[in-house]
Amino acid sequence: MIAAQLWLRGDILRHGYFILDDYVYLSRAVEEGPAFWVRNYFGQFMPFGFALTWLLARFAPYVWEAALAVVLVLQAGASLAVLRALRVLFGTRWLILLPFALYVSTPLTLPATGWYAAAINGLPLQIGFAMAFAAHVRYLRRSRTTYLVQTLAWTAFAMLAYVKAGAIPLVLFAFTAAYFFTGSWADGARAAWNRYRRLWYWLIRLLALQVVVYALSFGDSAVSAQNPGANTSVDFVSRLVVRTFTMYFTGGPWAWADNGLNYASPDPPEVQIALAVAVAVAVIALSVRYRRVAGRAWTILSGYVLVADCVPVLVGRVPLAGTWLASDSHYVADAAPLLTICLGLAFLPLAGEKAPYVRPVPAGGLVPAAAGVAAGAVVVASYVCVRDYARALGHAEGRTWVRAAADTLRRGPDLAAVFPSAVPERVLPATYEERAWSTHVLAPLATAAQRKVLGRPRPTEEPYVFGADGRLHPAGVYGVTTYPPPRRGTCWSIGATPVDVPLTGAVGKGAYAMSVGFLASKATGVRVTFNDAETVTFPARPKTGRYVFMIHGEGRTVRIAKTKPKAPLCVTDVAVGYAVPTDRR
Repeated sequence: MIAAQLWLRGDILRHGYFILDDYVYLSRAVEEGPAFWVRNYFGQFMPFGFALTWLLARFAPYVWEAALAVVLVLQAGASLAVLRALRVLFGTRWLILLPFALYVSTPLTLPATGWYAAAINGLPLQIGFAMAFAAHVRYLRRSRTTYLVQTLAWTAFAMLAYVKAGAIPLVLFAFTAAYFFTGSWADGARAAWNRYRRLWYWLIRLLALQVVVYALSFGDSAVSAQNPGANTSVDFVSRLVVRTFTMYFTGGPWAWADNGLNYASPDPPEVQIALAVAVAVAVIALSVRYRRVAGRAWTILSGYVLVADCVPVLVGRVPLAGTWLASDSHYVADAAPLLTICLGLAFLPLAGEKAPYVRPVPAGGLVPAAAGVAAGAVVVASYVCVRDYARALGHAEGRTWVRAAADTLRRGPDLAAVFPSAVPERVLPATYEERAWSTHVLAPLATAAQRKVLGRPRPTEEPYVFGADGRLHPAGVYGVTTYPPPRRGTCWSIGATPVDVPLTGAVGKGAYAMSVGFLASKATGVRVTFNDAETVTFPARPKTGRYVFMIHGEGRTVRIAKTKPKAPLCVTDVAVGYAVPTDRR
């Protein structure tokens, strides 16, 4: 089943490519080096995933096949870890293959697997979670220090991959109290605390360390917690749980919303939502009818989804992006191992458990056969849905642009004349601000020598930018310009003192491309100052000319002076903005 899972996902995802944060991760890995490993990226502190990205950027930049190989290895590890947890919990029996089949076939984890940035934190979390669960159960049964250390090590590994790993100690404690002690859940909690106090102390220390590390790392993050409001919270949680998460029970979603970025979100029809909720309710009711304390498994699962999957998104991203994020299944993909374990807990007895059922299960092979048919139907539906996901892949914009730009860089152009420009929206949207500039996106493809000048162009009369086709094009500056010149409508005369040339609008603080057109009858130097923030000097030869350069500052005036007071100089126009291909001016 694991081999089939990897083959199918590999066959589908080979048509995918890097999207969105993938470009940011790879470019930052090259620009920042090993320091990138401990960066907090919009609330994500994930040294393990960033270390993998650093290696990928160093040895195989923008090689999708290499990234996919890394992801498939992680997926194989996650599947083996879940199988390991099931075997430790319930023993080696054929029935554990039913929940395991649902795990390896579910489409809900597919988008998170195909999105590199999501896979490198979600899949290591799944590995660490399942392996910590297995080691924890062995410790409960044998009380060996070796298993305690393994539990702590796998939990720490998961914490190095994803903030959601902070919920692992809570899940382990709730599980121990629910299934390893008799009586009420509260009585089990007291008994679990008293009997395994050493384990809980160490897990609490580990959790406290994670909190401290995150608090310290937030000083380098651009995100902060926000209050989404009660109505927004209810809307988001209900949509994420009902419309997205419950699709697991019907092998869905049966339809995908293609956003044109080699990534799709669940878009189930209303009839499937109703069916999924009905099936989920039926499964829960059936388990509670027969299995002792089956309801506790579903309570643990619900608590995890609410605490680990809903809260971080609610306070971090929903206030900025909106509740539509609830349709993105990668926010709940990490719950797949726990859902698989809880599905087993709700129906199967633990290895060595006595009296697991509250009433006799119907005799004969009817129950296993019915369970097999139901699981088989979900697996078949999952297979159809997974194959249907392939329709969302194959968008060539990112792959085509990166390959063309890489070919351009290999030809060794003079990058000192190449200005930062926005990459196509289908590669990286403008919402990523300066990270969507060509100089950052192309950093992994540039040589060390090219990176030294990439994004630092000198003043030039022949500027270039990377165009929408990934090739170099002559450039101009598009943005705020000047009013008509005062001297006979031709130019501003620059005398012995500097002249403030007014712009038609204010320019906010930032880095900009600036072009200055001039008329000079003798050679001189031109000094340009933008609101006293930075001064750039370029030569003006005896002719009509134009120089383009990068400058930092803000305001609505540009101060211009000349180095030779007696050399006549007129400035015809000034533009402050962004470098674009001249066919867009």
